[in-house]
Amino acid sequence: MSFSANVKNEILSTELDNDCCRHAFAYGMMLFSRAFSSYDMSILTENSGVAEKYLELTKSVCCVKPQLIKTEAGKFKVEVTTKDERLKVLETFGYDKKSGALRLNWSNISDECCKTAFLQGVFLTCGTINDPNKNYHMEFVVPYLNLSRDLKLFINDYDQLSVEPKSIVRNSNHVIYFKDSEAIEDLLTVMGAVNSSLEIMGVKMYKDMRNNVNRKLNFENANLDKTNSAAKIYDKGGNIAFTLATAAAVTVEFNATANAVKVTTTGNFTDAVTLKDVYVAGSKGLCNGMEWNASAA
Repeated sequence: MSFSANVKNEILSTELDNDCCRHAFAYGMMLFSRAFSSYDMSILTENSGVAEKYLELTKSVCCVKPQLIKTEAGKFKVEVTTKDERLKVLETFGYDKKSGALRLNWSNISDECCKTAFLQGVFLTCGTINDPNKNYHMEFVVPYLNLSRDLKLFINDYDQLSVEPKSIVRNSNHVIYFKDSEAIEDLLTVMGAVNSSLEIMGVKMYKDMRNNVNRKLNFENANLDKTNSAAKIYDKGGNIAFTLATAAAVTVEFNATANAVKVTTTGNFTDAVTLKDVYVAGSKGLCNGMEWNASAA
């Protein structure tokens, strides 16, 4: 099951205690559904719980009898089938057949307690959210420009939210979206999807910790690469004769009898090569009066 479906199921599990909140919830679902007019009134969804909620609230709030069917594609469609019943629904929410229903009727969400219920209904109908493990993105897809503007205004004016929705047009739909993780967390919390909000916080903490670890590892590896490149023995042809195990502490000794250079590191790595064939990277000096030069290759 997708993260978006989990969020919707969590919203569906919340209780609507007051009749005014049930009214606002039903209004949010129906106004932002597939169609809401005297000619067509229906919702099409892949989530059976959303379809059943639409069916239940349409019956209890609007006193009509919609039909629920499952399409050949496996989706659920709930439809108010008769024109008289569609007009009755419009009247319930303060519309008439002449005024149209493509604008938000603020009288349906006048009480503060109803704003959450309204936003819950809207999200169930036209909202989606991405898996936070992939990216942070939440959006509402609205088919009508004026209705999308009304929703954006509603979110901006909601006292419990301090978020800035953005909008684009995609495939003739008007999309209101959020990409800031904290804004998405706040929206989910307001809509009652607290567990989903906490999940995003947990994912964000894990990502931050992983990024910090990766940065430290990259920094240490970069320093180690620099150290290793400076801790190499080159022959006169510029080829690496051998590499020191570590360059934390390196001692170079000249053995006059053996005519050789002895290299010792803190890793107890020792080796010796003939003086005339050796260059020690990054160093220059005299060994018992004999010059050795180890310019970096």
